Amino acid sequence: MAGPEARAAAPLVALEAITVRYPGAARPALDGVTLTLRAGEWVSVLGANGSGKTTLARVLAGLLVPDGGEIRLFGERIAADQASTGLRRLRRAVGMVFQNPEAQIVAATVEDDVAFGPENLGLAAREIEARTDAAIVRMGLDGHRHDEPARLSGGEKQRLAIAGVLAMEPRAVVFDEASSMLDPRARRRLMGEMRREHAAGRAIVHITHDMEEARDVPRIVVLDRGRLLYDGTPAPFFEALAAGRISPPGLLPPFWVRLVAALRAEGFPVEPERWEAEAVVEAVWRSFSNA
Repeated sequence: MAGPEARAAAPLVALEAITVRYPGAARPALDGVTLTLRAGEWVSVLGANGSGKTTLARVLAGLLVPDGGEIRLFGERIAADQASTGLRRLRRAVGMVFQNPEAQIVAATVEDDVAFGPENLGLAAREIEARTDAAIVRMGLDGHRHDEPARLSGGEKQRLAIAGVLAMEPRAVVFDEASSMLDPRARRRLMGEMRREHAAGRAIVHITHDMEEARDVPRIVVLDRGRLLYDGTPAPFFEALAAGRISPPGLLPPFWVRLVAALRAEGFPVEPERWEAEAVVEAVWRSFSNA
C-alpha cells in the first residue's frame, strides 16, 4: 500500500529492488525492496519478527551485501561487494546501533570504546580526542570515562554504543530495536536522544515492532515477510488499520486505533481529526454526544 510522499529532501541512500537470501531459508529476507532514505528525515520501520527489519537495517548501514538490486549513496551507484570503496563510504555515512549494545562494545574502557571508530577512520590524534570527548559528554557518560563497559547498566551500555556511532559523525543513524532491552525509563531517555540527534540534522531510521513508538514520526515503513507493505505518513496508515484495510501480521495496533475500530463496528462514527490518543478521545466523546 503506497502512502503520501515523505517530505522532500536530498536522497542520502537509495535502495532499488533489493533482495537478500539467507542459506537454507524458505523465502528471501528482503524481496525486491525499494526505499529511499533522505537527508535529515526520521523513518520508523515497523514489522514483526522475521519481517526483514534487521536485514534492511544492515543493508542501509553497509553491513550486509544484498544478493540483488542496486544501492546508491548521494545519487552515486556503489558496487555491492565487501571490498568496494563505495560500501566503505556507506558505512561512514550511516551508523548503526544494534539491539544488543554488547555486540558492538569492543574496548576495555568507555573512552577507548568510543575512540575505536574514529581511530579506524584514520583521523589525526587531536580529531580523535575531540570527537571522543564530545560523544562521551553528549551521551552523559563523562563520569564513566575510565570504567569498564561490563560495569555499566543496560541503559548506559546503550548510550555507550550510541556514543561510539556518533563519534564517527555519520549522516544517518539506524537504531535496530535499540529500546527492546531497556526498562521504561531508559527507553524514554533513548527516544529523547534520538529526537535530539534528529533535531541536530541527522537522519534517523528507527527499527521497531512497537507502533506506539512510531505514532509521532513523519514517515512509517512497514515490512511483511521481506516485502514493503506501506511507506508513507502515519495518518493514512492508522486509518487503514482502524478500517481493516491493512493488517500487518504480528503487529499489535495501538489501543486507540483498536478502540476506534471496535466502536465503528458497533455503529459509532468515530472520526479522529488526528491519529493521536488525545484526538481519538475527543472524537469518541463527540460520537457519543451525537448518538
